[in-house]
Amino acid sequence: MIAGPRDIAGSAAAETPRRLALGMGTALLGASLFAFVVPLARFSYQFNTNPSTAFLVALALGAGFAALMMLILRCRFAMPLASIPAVLGATICNVSTSFCFLTAVVYIPVSLAVLIFYTYPLMVAAYTAIVQRSPLGMMRGTAFIAAFAGLTIAFGPSFDGLDWRGLALAAAAAVSLALKFLISAAALRHVSVVPITFYSNVGSFLVMVAIVYALGGPALPTVNAGWVALIGSGLCYTVGIFLNFGAINMIGAARTAMFFNVEPIVAMTVAAFLLGESLTVVQYAGSVLVVGALVMSTLADRRPNDIMAAIYATNPVNGYKQPISDLSWLWCLLFGGLFFAFKGVWKHFVISFVLSMVSFGIAWLIYPFFARKIVINSYLGRGWSIDDGSGQVPGDESQSSDATGGAG
Repeated sequence: MIAGPRDIAGSAAAETPRRLALGMGTALLGASLFAFVVPLARFSYQFNTNPSTAFLVALALGAGFAALMMLILRCRFAMPLASIPAVLGATICNVSTSFCFLTAVVYIPVSLAVLIFYTYPLMVAAYTAIVQRSPLGMMRGTAFIAAFAGLTIAFGPSFDGLDWRGLALAAAAAVSLALKFLISAAALRHVSVVPITFYSNVGSFLVMVAIVYALGGPALPTVNAGWVALIGSGLCYTVGIFLNFGAINMIGAARTAMFFNVEPIVAMTVAAFLLGESLTVVQYAGSVLVVGALVMSTLADRRPNDIMAAIYATNPVNGYKQPISDLSWLWCLLFGGLFFAFKGVWKHFVISFVLSMVSFGIAWLIYPFFARKIVINSYLGRGWSIDDGSGQVPGDESQSSDATGGAG
């Protein structure tokens, strides 16, 4: 059973500014982590391993981590009967996506395979608009098209030596992933994020075990560098899939699929640093178009009164009100530590810059989750008061509306 409009686009009652912002941030971080999977796995191929082994390790780590979370959160391991068809469908789509895409690049150029594969956000959007009768709206629909156009520019697909088998496999991978997004939305009506992650990873792992041994068994790395890359790829997949299901649960399949357009752009950038691949001016232009489309999609989800800010910081000296945007996470993601410099939070400007350097950019992806809270605490520390209309700081029990002192 495919999810209804509530499951795909998110319920109106649940679409608070904070939930939307958190869901979008979760989708972006999940997509960014998934983008590390292929470059790290490809790096490990230099040391005797292969794609099927890399995917098997990722599934094993994903299933193990999900099982640990199930125990910590005391979730029931028994699967609700109503969820079995959807979870089974998500499992089949998960394996089908990876198998079809990895095989497609054997027959057609990688750039063309990537372009065909990333038609899946358009498929999810079309299903939402046509079958579920949940219109995307002019702005969000334009954003979907602009994101696909950006990918077309960035990857500049080659049409030499086309093979119908590669085209069919790439298309099958796209359809499989689109179905996974939609089916996952249906499954999340019956089970929470942690159990569905566990079930889908265990099912996919069992299928991949059979495939790997049918192909002659796993090919394990021969040196430590290969193991580090292989396990790193698996860990990025593990956290990424949790965030993927979490984003679908918060903002629906269509919005989540839209934000996953950033995955190939991040992967291309990671590959440039990790594998020494060069980026052209055209690829940078395509990447900018994709990021612009994500910003457009984000703004399309804002109600008019929410675009600027949901809360304000008030200077106790002159009463000046400074809006604190719900989109702080997005500006932090786009501009990194410069966002904190613009806000005058110099401590975090320095810390974020240093952490991004030593973590090879990973900190850049994590900081946006805390950007708004950091800005709020900065204003409170300078004696400003925070007002969301009720006199309290959202999510902060330490509201200091009676704080004194200058703005600094």
